[in-house]
Amino acid sequence: MKNTLALIFSLLLLAATQAKAQDVKDAPPSGATVQSVDGEYKAQFGVSAYGRTFSVAAQVVLKGLEGTWRTQMSGNNCLNMVAPVTVTSSTDSELKFVAAYSKTLNGCPDFNVVLKRVDDKTFAGSGITSSGMTIVDIKMTKQ
Repeated sequence: MKNTLALIFSLLLLAATQAKAQDVKDAPPSGATVQSVDGEYKAQFGVSAYGRTFSVAAQVVLKGLEGTWRTQMSGNNCLNMVAPVTVTSSTDSELKFVAAYSKTLNGCPDFNVVLKRVDDKTFAGSGITSSGMTIVDIKMTKQ
């Protein structure tokens, strides 16, 4: 029993150390400021499914590490909703976030998005849904 508890404790300690190392890796250098991503954006992207790519528009609002992603696509209960956004990483060159559709409607996939900063107002990149669909050619422009 003691060996099992020691092993569990060791695994938890290892996981916490790795999470801390990832947080340090994603953090900006000491004293550096990261350009804010706060604001309202218009996004255009494609969702690849069933051998086709569907063009979709969205409105994105970011403030701090949270926000919303509202797609504008009729005929799809998941893609015609407002999803909460959690920013997972933000540097001067890259923005990563999750649009959690699963929190809006049970059974809807989350969007995991990785964007590179193109200029002061524009991000571009791609992503993948938690159900495995590819999100392509994302272009997000600050309004």
